[in-house]
Amino acid sequence: METKNTKVSALLLVFGLILMLGVGNMKKVDAQSDDDEKICPQFCYDNLDYMTCPSTGDQKLTPSCNCCLAPTDGCVLYFNNGDAPIVC
Repeated sequence: METKNTKVSALLLVFGLILMLGVGNMKKVDAQSDDDEKICPQFCYDNLDYMTCPSTGDQKLTPSCNCCLAPTDGCVLYFNNGDAPIVC
């Protein structure tokens, strides 16, 4: 019985740590309107060169860190090392 309680306690501790670390790596950002807010992960793709968005046509924009932080849906992130672009 004691072994079972130890395993359950260890499992709860691991899940708690995962939850705390996961929430710590998220950032709340304002979306396009005041009523829209979303939670975005705080990570940046390496080697981003530029970004294009439907609202600006073919204009090369400074890239966002990831799709969640892109200004609108449909933006495309391009890498400077030739990797396939990411469509947001």
